[in-house]
Amino acid sequence: MTGNHEAFQKAMSAGVSAAWDQAWDQAAGFYRQALEEFPDHPQALTSLGLALLEMKEYEQALAVYQHAAAVTPTDPVPPEKLARLYERQGRLREAIAASIQAADLYLKGKDADKAIENWIRVLSLQPENLTVRTRLAMVYERLGRRKEAVGEYLAAASLLQHGGDLAKAMQLAEYALQLLPGSPEAQQALTMLRTNQPLPKPSRPKGGTGPVRMAGVRQLEAPPDAPVKTLDPIAEARQRALVRLAAKASGMPGTRSVQGQRIGA
Repeated sequence: MTGNHEAFQKAMSAGVSAAWDQAWDQAAGFYRQALEEFPDHPQALTSLGLALLEMKEYEQALAVYQHAAAVTPTDPVPPEKLARLYERQGRLREAIAASIQAADLYLKGKDADKAIENWIRVLSLQPENLTVRTRLAMVYERLGRRKEAVGEYLAAASLLQHGGDLAKAMQLAEYALQLLPGSPEAQQALTMLRTNQPLPKPSRPKGGTGPVRMAGVRQLEAPPDAPVKTLDPIAEARQRALVRLAAKASGMPGTRSVQGQRIGA
């Protein structure tokens, strides 16, 4: 049954006006009226979700954003909001999966900054996520942010070493030094690896640790891979080897590119 477009637009306009005045309860009421006309309308759903968040009606907001995510699976906003809501509840596994999904979608939309923001959110909850560390390193590298890329490659090397794969840890550390010659961090990591000294384990980014304390720190399974951008043929071959070694070590499948071409098998 087709809804009433005029009634929908009137309710949405009233909702926007109420939201502008920060009258969130009124805004939510108007958005609900709009959804009575078109229950799956993405803008009405995300607008209602925001109003509910502002009202601290977290359970209702969760249900609305879940609906929005199902209706618009290519929109990164619903999973990003869901990640925050799951995190509040201490549902860290779901929060991690939702943040990775949001990062995936942002990267597909060529918004690398937002993708990075969501990956960092994952690492604030699970600093030993090898797949995200490697993925973040590659995106930093492609953005020309070599120092940050080296930091993430070395974090991945540490995880590989502590996981018992010294050879692959060495490969990543050597690659980090090749990427940024003269890097004291990469040189020190290589020296420690060659002398069989344990690298320091990666730490959490600053902030975002409250829900971890609430739920208790625990090991979580890494969620599925997200896509990354393709490189030129020579660089792609080099990256393919890196992705394979990190993916194999973490038990994850190979990474895919934004354009849908496989980087790793």
